Amino acid sequence: MPFRVVNATTIFMDYIYRIFRSFLDNFMVIFIDGILIYSKSREEHLYQVLQVLKEQQLYANLGKCEFCLEEAKFLRHVISKEKIIVNSSKVEALIEWKQPHAITKIRSFLGFVRYCMRFIKGFARIATSMKCLMKKN
Repeated sequence: MPFRVVNATTIFMDYIYRIFRSFLDNFMVIFIDGILIYSKSREEHLYQVLQVLKEQQLYANLGKCEFCLEEAKFLRHVISKEKIIVNSSKVEALIEWKQPHAITKIRSFLGFVRYCMRFIKGFARIATSMKCLMKKN
């Protein structure tokens, strides 16, 4: 296994995806070191995940774990059984964002809102217009 820091996240993600392959998109979502279990059978699926972690000698930081939530914040979204919405703090930041005039500011703005594009009607049209502003001349 290569030990260069630049590869660490990629190698870790590959390993985690391999050991949880059968769980992914059935009752589990993973992003780097964040695991979200969504389930009607909480105890069974939680047990399965914890069992795999134990077998692979991986450990969860229980101080950072939250169990049996009706609503969870995960990857800048608030997820419940009824809906997925953008975290309100991100919406506030978007509303307070000053109008970008420089190309670097437009790129920064587009990067910030890209994660919530599925919640913005006509996002592709808006983003295309902004990308045109970044072209030379």
